[in-house]
Amino acid sequence: DVLRLLVAAAFNQGLDRDVTGTCHYHGQRAFINVLSTPDAARSEAVLAHQAAHAFMHCHISPRRLPAWVNEGIPEYIANQVGTGAVVDADHRPLALSYLRNGGSILRVMDLRYEDGSWNDAGRIAYPVGYLGTSYLASNQLSSLRRWIRLVKEGVPSGEAMKQAMGGGPDRLSAAIINHYRNNDGDR
Repeated sequence: DVLRLLVAAAFNQGLDRDVTGTCHYHGQRAFINVLSTPDAARSEAVLAHQAAHAFMHCHISPRRLPAWVNEGIPEYIANQVGTGAVVDADHRPLALSYLRNGGSILRVMDLRYEDGSWNDAGRIAYPVGYLGTSYLASNQLSSLRRWIRLVKEGVPSGEAMKQAMGGGPDRLSAAIINHYRNNDGDR
């Protein structure tokens, strides 16, 4: 309850009871709050996730990436730096099942923080964002970097994706679905 009270007082935001970390912004500054839990691997993953949000906020500009990749990158980084691959173990089976049962990546790519749709779809949004980011990091890393740079420089996300990846969300979605239809791993 200390984390929830701190965030409510400092940032005027209520938190769900299962939230154990936050990253808030004020101008170019980022503030990370993480609640330690008995599961050290999960606490480490939450800290890495929030630190990635802070870095992404300060990198080039505070412009935010689309929600699916804004959450996918911190989840990917948390999985890479953690002592236990808890993020992958939590997310990959859910995302693979979602995709293989006809779930729409485009629907997840269209979710937004501003209208609440990202939070409403959180059970599947984080896993699909993680899996999409894992695919990009493993198969199109230079394109992912270029897309991020363009968005952070002010190019609208769809246009930046076309410039960096040679196609828009439809093309990326199809590539991700085609890959994971038969592959459990990222390569």
